[in-house]
Amino acid sequence: MMVKLAEEVKLAEEVKLAEEMKRMMKLAEEMKRMLVKRRTRLALRFANVQCDPNASRPIRVLLAERPILGH
Repeated sequence: MMVKLAEEVKLAEEVKLAEEMKRMMKLAEEMKRMLVKRRTRLALRFANVQCDPNASRPIRVLLAERPILGH
């Protein structure tokens, strides 16, 4: 009886651990997606390119206005 109870407790703990790991993996995926989005936005901002594809000014004008690095 006690052995069976101990096994059930152990199994329940393993299931809980597995669910927690799954949740953590999901969180990690979400964070990775957010990082990629942020990196893309930062890269666009660094190049001074507007994210809006229907930007009013052409990209080459925006690139020409980009400040020179180190100044």
